[in-house]
Order: sequence, then C-alpha cells, then structure tokens
Amino acid sequence: QRSPPVRGSTSANRWENKAPVHFGAHCAAEYIARDDNDEDRGRDAVPLRAAEQQPVRGGHRGMGMNRRPGAGGSPVLENTLLSFSLAAAAGADLLEFDVQVTRDGIPVVFHDDFLVRERASSVAEEASSSQQADEPPALERLRIRDLTLAEFRAARRRLWRRCTVEGAMYKWVPEVSDELPTLRELYEKLPPHVGFNIELKTDEHAVPRGAELEAYIDAILGVSREFHSSSRRVFFSSFDPEVALAMRLAQEQQPVLLLTDAAEDGPHADPRRNSIAAAIDFVRANRLDGVVAEVSALLQESHHVDELHASGLLIMTYGTANVDPQLAVLQAGWGVHAIITDHVESVKGGLTSLQSRAAAYIRRPVAAAASAARPVAIPAK
Repeated sequence: QRSPPVRGSTSANRWENKAPVHFGAHCAAEYIARDDNDEDRGRDAVPLRAAEQQPVRGGHRGMGMNRRPGAGGSPVLENTLLSFSLAAAAGADLLEFDVQVTRDGIPVVFHDDFLVRERASSVAEEASSSQQADEPPALERLRIRDLTLAEFRAARRRLWRRCTVEGAMYKWVPEVSDELPTLRELYEKLPPHVGFNIELKTDEHAVPRGAELEAYIDAILGVSREFHSSSRRVFFSSFDPEVALAMRLAQEQQPVLLLTDAAEDGPHADPRRNSIAAAIDFVRANRLDGVVAEVSALLQESHHVDELHASGLLIMTYGTANVDPQLAVLQAGWGVHAIITDHVESVKGGLTSLQSRAAAYIRRPVAAAASAARPVAIPAK
C-alpha cells in the first residue's frame, strides 16, 4: 500500500474524506489497454505475454514534434487537430499533448513555455521592404498565460522557435499548418476511442503555485469533467512534482503520472526531474500512478521497469529514440505500458511484427502435434 500524499499543498483540503486510489499491476494494465471492441476479437487469442500485453502507441504531439528546417520532424504543425487526427488514423491509441491556460481561463494546446512571434512593427517593415532580407526580425516572447484565447489564436502566424540543440532561433513554418486548438475542441472533435495523455505544461522557472496553481488545475478539470462519461481513457502527467500532486489531490478518477528526464547529470534543479529512482520515490510517497521516463535513460536503468511493476505502477516512455521499431519490441518485452513516439507507424509496424512472430511461435508446436497424430499413408506397391 502506498503512503498518503504529502500535506501542505494549497489543495490539500480536497483530499479529505476521499477514498484511496491504488492501481494494482493488473488493474493498471487493464485500464491502459482497455479496448471497447474486445468482444469483436477472436476467442483464440495467443496466450503469450509479448503478444497479449502490447504497449499502447502514443502519438507525441500528434504526428510528432516539428524541428528546424532540414532536421526532419513532422511536416504538420504539432499539437493541432490535423496532426492528432492523422496520428489516430496511423494507429495511435493515445495522443500526448501539452495544455496551458490562457489569461481568460481557457485551456489550450501548446508545448513551448513562450510563444515567440515577430513584432507587429517588424511585420510592417518587412511589408514595406525597408528590412533587409538577411536581417532577423524583431521578436517578442509571450507567455501563454498572459494572452487571451483570441490573442493566442492570432499569434500562430509568423511564429519563431529556438533550436534545443544549437540555441539559434528559426522561423517556425511547417509544410502543413492548422489552427491551434483548445482542450475542449480535442474532446469534441477527436474520436472517443483514442486516449489522451494530457501533460500539465508549466515553465520550470515560473511554475504557478498557490491560488494560481489551483485555478490552472480547475480550468483543465472543468473541461475534462464535462466529457467524463465518454469511453475515452485520460491520463494526466507533469514534469513538476507539485503540479502532479495538485492534480492528484483535485481528482482521483484518472491516473496521474510524473514525467522525468531521468538523466543524473541533467540541467534541472529539482532532482526528481533528473533521476528515475527519485521520481519513483515521489510517486510512491504521494500516491501517484506511475512514471513517464525518457527512454534512452531507461535503457541504462531498465531494472526500474520491474520495480514499477512490483509496485503496481504504470510505466510510459518518451524520447527521440522511440521512433525505432526494434526498441518498441524491446519495451514490449519489458512490459512497458505505453510508448510515446514521433512516428506512430514505425512503432506500430514493430509491434505488429512482434505479435505475428509470437503467434507463429505458439502455432508451431500445435502444428507439430497435429502432424504426429495424422495417419501416415502407405504408398501402394
């Protein structure tokens, strides 16, 4: 049994008089792998763990994140209805996306801490041809929580972004664009059989606390609860332990997971972001439901998967390496519950191949036994 949550949160009063939540290993796997079409499956399912316990395929920001020009990445603007719809059509069981809340209290889907756009004066100068072609425009950084929904919608044009590797700014112009959606629009317009992994997005250097954090959680739950009666599987996750805890204290119906970069030499001041072991300790102590770990780090410390299973906790992975179908097969063998990937089709192909091989492996001894029992025909002389 996991320990009760740490007290002292501004939302701690919400925990009082609530029944404890504990996802046992079987219950957790059943929740994440739930399929409303189970009755349509054949009764002769392959009784092999690798085939039966397939990880859920999660579309990272839909069809994958956008990257700087020439670096690959999805050609469709990430975190949009179009990107999510395409990922679902490609075989995603789950969609991972980031939610922030605007100044007027509307949960919207956007990853970056800041929305970086060209200043209006820079746009006007470019239109009048007074700005040199190789001269970078004047940029402004805007926090999502400082914008109204209307301002957020309008700002999607002429966006820029910082390359996480080189640090340089580049113009964010995917081949295919689409409107930046609200959380409500995702619930309303995406098919209910596709699950949601809602990352509670906050700036590490300006995380909301107190009443601001409570308002943030309430805005997201206000939308999610309207659609609670649907068959959609919903998970919440956050890199910030206190934000994850606030969501757990506010509701107990959907699982809450802690995200971790899992690199011991990581850049974060909070050690729970740099260590799988520290993340697991926090999850256990505060009755969260699992960990979402960076897959490359988990490869170095795969024993944590068994530790999570033994504690009845969910384990999901993310990271650029999760496009590799062979790595997906390896994680299926470990019993990872969900693989969040930038390339759903590659992961689906790897897992489908694994299932086919597993089925063939089971059929071989059956076929051999049937052959041995078959009467042998004696040729006529």
